[in-house]
Amino acid sequence: MSERLKDARINIAELPEAQYRDFIENEQRRIDANAFHLEQQYTERVDPPVDSPLTRPYATIVVGGKVVATIDNQGVITTDDALSDALKNRLAAADTGKGGPLQAETNAAILAAHFGGRIRPASTAITQAKYEELVATPAATPRVDTNAMQKDPLHAQIERWSAGLEDIMRQREYFLGTRSPSGAPPAS
Repeated sequence: MSERLKDARINIAELPEAQYRDFIENEQRRIDANAFHLEQQYTERVDPPVDSPLTRPYATIVVGGKVVATIDNQGVITTDDALSDALKNRLAAADTGKGGPLQAETNAAILAAHFGGRIRPASTAITQAKYEELVATPAATPRVDTNAMQKDPLHAQIERWSAGLEDIMRQREYFLGTRSPSGAPPAS
C-alpha cells in the first residue's frame, strides 16, 4: 500500500450528502442497537403467575385430531417438536411488537400453515384490550437496574460513540456553513 493511502483519512463531515447521511444513520443504528442490548442485560422481567390469564391458552394447532402446538395469550408457543430455524425466522419476522393476542393470532396462523393444521381457539383466549390492561399493571412492568447499567463499560463506550457522532454533526454544520451557496469554498 502506498504511503499516501496509509495516511489518507476520510473526513466524514465533508462527505457528499448521501454518503454522510448513510454514515450517520448507520452509526446511530449501531449505537441504538448497543444501547438496547445493554438495557436488556439489566432488565428484570416479571413473569406472570402460572394461573394468570396471560399464560392461559389462546389457541391450539390441531393436525389430524392431535394438538401439535399451543399458543398462550401472550403469544408464547409450546410444542412437542423442535421448531426449525426457518420456522423460527418466519415467526420472528412476523413479530407484531405488541405481544398478546395479536401476536398469538399471528403465530397461530403461521403454525397452522406450517403444520398443515387448523386453529382451535381456546375458551381462555382474551382480547388485546384485556391483555394491554393486564400488562399495564406495575407488577408486570419490567424493571431496569439503571445504576448497575451505568457502571457497565459498554455504557461508557456508548456515551463516547454518541459524543463522537454529535461532534461529527457539529463538524458537518461548520463545513456546510463555510461553503458558498454554489457549494464551493468561499473566496479568500
